[in-house]
Amino acid sequence: MKRNSTIVLAVIVVCLGITLSGCGGDSGKAKSYIQLGDKSMAVLESDGKTLGNDMENLYNSLYHEITSGKTPDVTGFKDTADNLKSQADRMLRKASSARAEYLKVDSLKDVPEYKKYADLKVRIIDANVAGINQLKTFLNQSLEKLSGTSFDPIAFQSFVTEFADSLAKQGITTGELQSQAKSLKKKYNL
Repeated sequence: MKRNSTIVLAVIVVCLGITLSGCGGDSGKAKSYIQLGDKSMAVLESDGKTLGNDMENLYNSLYHEITSGKTPDVTGFKDTADNLKSQADRMLRKASSARAEYLKVDSLKDVPEYKKYADLKVRIIDANVAGINQLKTFLNQSLEKLSGTSFDPIAFQSFVTEFADSLAKQGITTGELQSQAKSLKKKYNL
């Protein structure tokens, strides 16, 4: 009798071990990939705030020069713009790394919530990458306009305003995606 109960207990322990190890399979991997992607995204968000503040400072300074009747400091603008483009390039590399972690979730099985969350995060990254590339182009075009022989401050202000409006629209879309991702993460405890 004692021997039978020991065998039954051993079988239960083995079955539990198999069941538990199977349980964490793809969901454990998905959670790990999501955590790595989210960690990279947190760094990107911080870098993005820094880049945004630096951009704002550059254009506020430039605006002050223009509205006070001074000739814009093209050399100073170029140096700062080059620094901002370097920051943007570093962000693009980090975005690529985060994107790769989220894309790993696609190959996993039986993790639909993780896949949906990862898809939202990839869409957010893609939108941010487009915005960063747009910013780099904007800096190059700004430098061209400032360096031109017939600099027009009013046309330049319109150019800056159009760019800011474009980024604001993109920010709304990205914010909506962020909200969906945050809600999904909370709902399913991802």
